[in-house]
Amino acid sequence: KAVVSTQSTWARILEKQNSMSDELGRDGASVSMLQRKHQNFLQDLSTLQSQVESTKDDSAKLQAAYAGEKAMEITNREKEVVRAWMELQAIGDSRKSKLNDTGNLFRFFAMVRNLMLWMDDLMRQMSTSEKPRDVSGVELLMNNHQGHKAEIDAREDNFGDLYSLGKELLSMSHYASNEIKEKLRELTDKRNGMIHRWEERWEHLQLILEVYQFARDAAVAEAWLIAQDPYLKSEEFGHSIDEVENLIKKHEAFEKAAAAQEERFAALERLTTFELKDMKRRQDEENLRQQDIIEKQKQEQERGQRHGQDQPDTRSDTSSIKESKSTDEELEGMLVRKHEWESTTKKASNRSWDRICVVLKGTQVLFYKDQKTYRTRPEETFRSELPVDLIGGTAEVAADYTKKKHVFRLRLANGGDYLFQAQDDEQMEVWVNSINQQAQVHEEGPGKSQTLPPGSE
Repeated sequence: KAVVSTQSTWARILEKQNSMSDELGRDGASVSMLQRKHQNFLQDLSTLQSQVESTKDDSAKLQAAYAGEKAMEITNREKEVVRAWMELQAIGDSRKSKLNDTGNLFRFFAMVRNLMLWMDDLMRQMSTSEKPRDVSGVELLMNNHQGHKAEIDAREDNFGDLYSLGKELLSMSHYASNEIKEKLRELTDKRNGMIHRWEERWEHLQLILEVYQFARDAAVAEAWLIAQDPYLKSEEFGHSIDEVENLIKKHEAFEKAAAAQEERFAALERLTTFELKDMKRRQDEENLRQQDIIEKQKQEQERGQRHGQDQPDTRSDTSSIKESKSTDEELEGMLVRKHEWESTTKKASNRSWDRICVVLKGTQVLFYKDQKTYRTRPEETFRSELPVDLIGGTAEVAADYTKKKHVFRLRLANGGDYLFQAQDDEQMEVWVNSINQQAQVHEEGPGKSQTLPPGSE
């Protein structure tokens, strides 16, 4: 009877092993169903466990009653049942673990999919081609764009939960680790691209806002000028003392109004960020073009040297290593310039660093876009600037300026102030000495250059 009971228990254990499915599910819902089914399966094993315990007790009693081959047979059958039971438990625990891993995997995939769809939708919204017509239109777009930023910030917790789940699965050596890594990489790249797109559009909106503000302020200033035009062209000078006094008061009111408008016109003279970026872009393009020219010239020199040919001097127009001197005290070269002050009380409207061609002619310094412009079209100065008068001015090493090396300062008699950066100390000394020499030689002349247009005194 005990042998039959042992065989029955062993057969039920094998039946349970064979009935256990290997299916892991196709999605989160199917995995949840399989987990519930497997939980019921594990609960059913409790009755089988009692049979295994009963078999072990019966075996212990029979081993005490029998000896020899019978006892050995009873022991072997007991071991088979216990081993099969332990295998069944191990298989059940393994399947439970796999189902949990699969459930977490599908939960991870669902989170990735939801965030991907959300980012795609947000990117489409940020890629709108809507063009504003005025400042209020730009401000409306900027408010909407700030709403997108708030939405991005609100999703930070979702990204944090997703990354935590992904790292947890990888730390457990999940069977789909490679796929999890790939999804995390795709999500990170997409997220970085979304943030970059937001920042790029925000910068663009700030640029066009500045442009529209400039257009609005320019229109207001132009309207004010047009409104003053009839008064300025009026030839009425009065026919009595009272009329003249009234006209004087009226003109004083006009001067006050003009003084109040001065700050607005000064603001209009400042370059917008859009213009500065465009200038930098064109300057970078020009630098690249000049670098290509220099490289081609070097290649031509190398080819000529290999063939034993004498090559002419092929220095680039933009080379600032050496300056050319002529008999009329002319000095020419490429320097980097920063205009700091137009006069003792007025800062320069554009104080950015520009690489330009600087020409010293007698007591004047002229500025050009490059040396080629100076040699072919000397009338086209940089930004149509007038020559700088050196009479009463001085040049000195800018020891107080530490942001750049090889910088010297040019102070003018009218309070104007320039910074120039040379390529090395030798070039800097040449310019400082030459400028001071020209300024001292002609120091007997007028000590102050005319800074106001004729008739404005």
